[in-house]
Amino acid sequence: MAGNSSETAARRRAAVRAAAALVSVLGCIVLAFTSVGVQSDQSAQGADMRTAWDDARTVPSEDGGKTCRADGATMQWVPVSATGGHTIVGNEIRLGSGGQEVTLEIRLSGWAPYLLRAYRAVVSSAGYENGVADPLNPKGWPGTPHDGVFIDTGHPDWVGMEFYVVNTATLDYEWAASQVLAPPIADAGGTYYGGTLILEVPQNAAGSYTISFKEPPDTYMEEAPPKNSRENELPRDIEPLTLGDATIVVEPPPPPPPDYYASPSIPTSTVWFGGDDHPPIVPALPADFFGPGSDPFTREAYLQGDPIDPAALGDTSTILQRSRDPVLPADPPGTAGTADVTLVELSLISSEPMIVSYNGSQDPEEWMLHVGLSPTPAPLGQIEAVKDHANGGLMYITLYVQPLLTFTRISDGETIILDTALEGEGPYEVWNDMFFVHAVSPHLNVFHDPATQWVCGIEEVDPGDPDSQVEWGLGVWPHDMGLPDLWHFVFLPSPPSTPISPPGLPSDPTHAARKNRYISIDPSTNSDSEVALRVDLAEMMRCTGDLRRTCSVDGDCPNVCDNDADITCAGDPACGGGTCVVTAPCIHHPDEGLSWWVQEPQQEPLGCRLPGGCTDEDWFARLDNAPHFRTWNNFGVADSSLLHISDCQITPVATYAVSVCLPASGDICSDSLMIGTILRPPPGNYGDVVGPVDPVTTEFDPPNQILNVGDISGYLLTNLNYGLPGDPKPQAHWTWVDVEGQGDPFYRPQGILNVSDLNQILFGLAGRPFSWAGNNVDPGDCP
Repeated sequence: MAGNSSETAARRRAAVRAAAALVSVLGCIVLAFTSVGVQSDQSAQGADMRTAWDDARTVPSEDGGKTCRADGATMQWVPVSATGGHTIVGNEIRLGSGGQEVTLEIRLSGWAPYLLRAYRAVVSSAGYENGVADPLNPKGWPGTPHDGVFIDTGHPDWVGMEFYVVNTATLDYEWAASQVLAPPIADAGGTYYGGTLILEVPQNAAGSYTISFKEPPDTYMEEAPPKNSRENELPRDIEPLTLGDATIVVEPPPPPPPDYYASPSIPTSTVWFGGDDHPPIVPALPADFFGPGSDPFTREAYLQGDPIDPAALGDTSTILQRSRDPVLPADPPGTAGTADVTLVELSLISSEPMIVSYNGSQDPEEWMLHVGLSPTPAPLGQIEAVKDHANGGLMYITLYVQPLLTFTRISDGETIILDTALEGEGPYEVWNDMFFVHAVSPHLNVFHDPATQWVCGIEEVDPGDPDSQVEWGLGVWPHDMGLPDLWHFVFLPSPPSTPISPPGLPSDPTHAARKNRYISIDPSTNSDSEVALRVDLAEMMRCTGDLRRTCSVDGDCPNVCDNDADITCAGDPACGGGTCVVTAPCIHHPDEGLSWWVQEPQQEPLGCRLPGGCTDEDWFARLDNAPHFRTWNNFGVADSSLLHISDCQITPVATYAVSVCLPASGDICSDSLMIGTILRPPPGNYGDVVGPVDPVTTEFDPPNQILNVGDISGYLLTNLNYGLPGDPKPQAHWTWVDVEGQGDPFYRPQGILNVSDLNQILFGLAGRPFSWAGNNVDPGDCP
C-alpha cells in the first residue's frame, strides 16, 4: 500500500508505530524537538512552515506548554441499501427477510487539522457468521469477488485519491488509496466515500451480524508529512482513529403454521408393557400398580387417535411444529434442506379396554389408556428434504417422543398417571419417509392451512402435473385420514417389510457429491446377506425442438427463449438480445423406468492407471440386465463401503433409484436410495465436472451447474498434473472428471483419464447436449 512499498519505508513505519505506543505528550515533545533540530539546516521560510505544522498538531496545556490535539478521525461502515424490504437507522439495517443483498460503504471523516495522504481499510470476515443461522457471503466470492467489492471513483463523495486498489485474495477484503504526486486532501468537514462492500444475505439468515474493520495496524488513515520536512520524514498515522461497525439484522421470519394430523379410527400404534416376544419399550407394570393385589401387566395396548379439539381441529390428534420450511418453492430441483421439528401435542387412546387382573388372574377390571406428552420436553427432531421437482420431493422425518401415560378405570373413573420421563424411560425415536408438495391440487380436496408452502403426505407422481397428485395415507389439517405409518412407530418400531435395507450414501462428501457419469454408494448396509443391487432410471428430462439448448424439470428451458409469461429472456445471451427465437418444452425421457443390475466390482480396466495409482476406494462396477448376488461389504479390501457405478446408462442430469433385492425372484426389494448425477448446466449438458476452488481446502468443489473454463482447469490439474513445477495444484476426485471411455463404442467411463474426457468438456462448452445428438446412445440402447 502507499507509503509501505519499500523495505526502508517498512522499517520507518515500524519505528513510527513503536513511537505511537508511547504517551501522546511524549510524541508531541519529539515533534517539537525535531522542529528545533532542523532549523539550522533549513531556510527561515521552511522553519516557519514546520513550526506552523507543529502548532496545528498541538494545543496549549495548563502549565503553559503544549499537548497533543485530540483527533476526531473516524472510519465507519455505513449501510446504504438492500434489494428487499428493509429499514436503515444510523449504522443498522434491518431486513424483513433473508434472500437479498445489502450494500455497505466505507465513510471517512474528521481528519482535520491534518492533510490526508493515504488510507487502508480491512474488513473482518468473522462478522459474516453469528453462530445462530446461515452466514453471509460477499457477492461473487470466490469466483468473481470484484462483483461485491470495489472503489467507485465516480461516487459523488469519493475522497478523490490518485491511486487505489482492492485486494480480494482472502475474505478479509482490503481497500486502499493514496496520494503520491498530487497534494494531500484537506478535511472540509464532511464524510467521504472510501469503498463498497456488497453482502449476500441467504434465505435462512437470522439474527444480528456485525460488520467491522480489522484493528490497526491493518486499518489506518495516514497524514501527509509536513512541507519542507527532512528527506526521511514519513507520513504518520492519524491517531486516535475511531472505527465504526455496521449491523445487519435479519428479522426472524414467523414460524410456519403447525402441521395438524389425524389418526384414523383403527388402531395405529401398539404399546408393549414388557414381555419376551417383543422389545419391552415400556417396562412391565409391576404388581400392585393398579391397586393392592393387581397382577403384573405384561401385555399390549392398541391405540387410535383421540381428537384434541373436535370443535376447532376436527379429528386432529397430533400437532407438529417445524422451525422453517426445509426447501422453498423458489428453490431449484436438487436443492436439499433441513429443519428442526418438534411434537407439540399428541392424543392417542386405547381402541379397546385393557384387562387388568388381581390376585393371580382373578377379578378382572377394564381400564383405558391415554397417551399424551410428558411435561418434560423431548429433544428436537429433524426434517431432511430433497426437491425432486419444482413442486416437491421426498423427505425423511425423525421425531422424539416423551410420553405421558394416563390409565383410567372404566368403572369409577379412577386415574393413574405414569410419566415416562420421571421413570427414566425414553424419549422414543419416531421416523418415517414421505413425500411432500408446496402447492396441493384442488382436486384432492385436502384441507390444509392456506399459508403453508409445505404439505406432507402428497406425491406429485408426474412432476409438473398437479392432477397427478395422490395421498399416501398421511393426513393434513384437519383431515380424517391418518398417520398409520408414522405413529405405528411411536413406541415399538415395526419390523421392515423385508429384512434388507437400501444402500447408503458415502460418508465422504467428495464421493457423495453429484457427479457427471458416476453414482457412488455405500453397498455394505446388508453385510451378512447375499443380495443384488438394482438401479432404476427414475427421472430424466429432455427438450423438444432445438436440441442444442438445455432445459429444466419445471417444464421450461431457461436458456431457450420461451413465449410463456413466466420466462423472462431479456439479458439472456441465448435469447439473441431478448428476442424469443424458439420454444422447446421439456418432456420426460422415454427410458424412464428402465432397470439394470450392478455387476461384480472391479479395479480393472483401471489397472491403477489413475494419477497416483489405485486406492482402496477405486472400485467401480458396470450394469447389466441380469441380477448379480453377493455380499457387498468386501470386494478386494476388508470392510468395503464405497462403490462407484459407471456405464453408458449413467448419464448426466438424471435421477437414479438404487435398491437392494433378495435372491428369491428379484422382486422383493428394499426402499430406494435416490441419487442424482449433475444438474443441467448452461449451455451444455455434460461438461460440468467441478465447481470453484475451495479457499479453505484448496481443492475443487463439486460440480455446481456452471459450465466454464474452471471445468477445463479441473480436468487438467487433476488428470495431467498440469502447470509449472512447484505451483499449487488443486485437484478433484477422478470420478468427477472421467466422463468418457476412449475406444468404447458406448462411450462408457472406464477410469482411464485422458484427452477424450477433455473433448467432452469442450463439447459441453460448445453447447452440445450429452445425448440425442449422435455422439452417444440413449440409456435404453446400452448393452
